[in-house]
Amino acid sequence: ETAQLNPVIEPLSWMLGTWLSDPPGDGTFPSMKPFQYLEEVHISHVGQPMLNFSFNAFHPDTKKPMHRECGFIRIQPDTNKVAFISAQNTGIKLIALVVSNPSFELNFPAFRTFSAIYSFVFVNDWFESIVDIVL
Repeated sequence: ETAQLNPVIEPLSWMLGTWLSDPPGDGTFPSMKPFQYLEEVHISHVGQPMLNFSFNAFHPDTKKPMHRECGFIRIQPDTNKVAFISAQNTGIKLIALVVSNPSFELNFPAFRTFSAIYSFVFVNDWFESIVDIVL
């Protein structure tokens, strides 16, 4: 049985489903050679006032698994403030606050990495300490 969508996350309901990046994203890090990858994103809910997500990156040609991320998307009720809380299999964590336009059209040019997908207002580890207060 499918859980009823919590009214708090109704403005983000358009995000529900499975998404695949196309074309492949370009990855660059100072410690490795540039690379390409595809990413499959699954966004779901269980009736709580948040969305659940998982990102699975894989090589576009070999389909070899690359990084994995999972986390939650929360919205401050009656605002356009959206928080992304994520952990990767590499040990990287990310907590970001995004302020969308009034119609909740977030900038999603392709599903790549958090730093490429979203128009951040700020990204900082200190946000972790105020998530429970703000949201």
